[in-house]
Amino acid sequence: MLASDARSDPTPPSSTISSDLTHHCNDAKSGEIGLNMLNNIRATTVNGHGVDQCAAEAGPSSGRPGERIARSKLIPGESSLWLLLICDLFQFSIFFALFSYNRGRNPALFETSARGLHIGLGFVNTVVLISGSVLVAVALRRWDSGYSTHIVRRMLFWAGLCGVLFILIKITEYILAAHDGHTVGTNDFFMFYFVLTGFHIVHVLAGSAGLFFAARAVGNGQATPSPDRRGAVYSVGLFWHMVDIIWLVLFSLLYIT
Repeated sequence: MLASDARSDPTPPSSTISSDLTHHCNDAKSGEIGLNMLNNIRATTVNGHGVDQCAAEAGPSSGRPGERIARSKLIPGESSLWLLLICDLFQFSIFFALFSYNRGRNPALFETSARGLHIGLGFVNTVVLISGSVLVAVALRRWDSGYSTHIVRRMLFWAGLCGVLFILIKITEYILAAHDGHTVGTNDFFMFYFVLTGFHIVHVLAGSAGLFFAARAVGNGQATPSPDRRGAVYSVGLFWHMVDIIWLVLFSLLYIT
């Protein structure tokens, strides 16, 4: 009777329970390790070279981490270029302040001397520089949107030619001013005129050379340019826009007022 009750007892032996618990614990540890490995792989993909892919897959309003990282790198140009632009703008600001100060001390002299300039050539140069800036802006926009690099290259090349044309027109204006008897030593106005416009011509020459370099870099680049090449091309575009803005201020100070 006791033997029969022992055989019908449903309670498993303690050794079987211990074995089952050990098996389940091992499964739980394996699952936790696998989950940790998966999380590490995902983190490596997001923090490493997979960021661009994550940002590309993310929609405009997805708010994924990859998209936020990619957007933080959308500031055009290199950080060193922004320092150069700030220094140049600071230098020209000092020149503009000195010009305004001296014009305030002798407004009649500055007004009479300004009438001796060829405002028609100055206006043509303004149109030329603005046209170059429009070409640069459209070219970089199309390049960023994946348009044909052949079209982008031509637009940047024509923008560089706008700089060359600006310099030729300005040299013509210098010759006409010298023919009229106006030199850097004529008076304070023409001293500022030749110094400011001459310093600006140096920047136009550098910007034109940079645009020719950018056209070459875009034409010889791959469908997806490297970050260094993209940063260099965008830096040239920013420099050219600064040159254009400085000329607009110069044209207002020298010709219009």
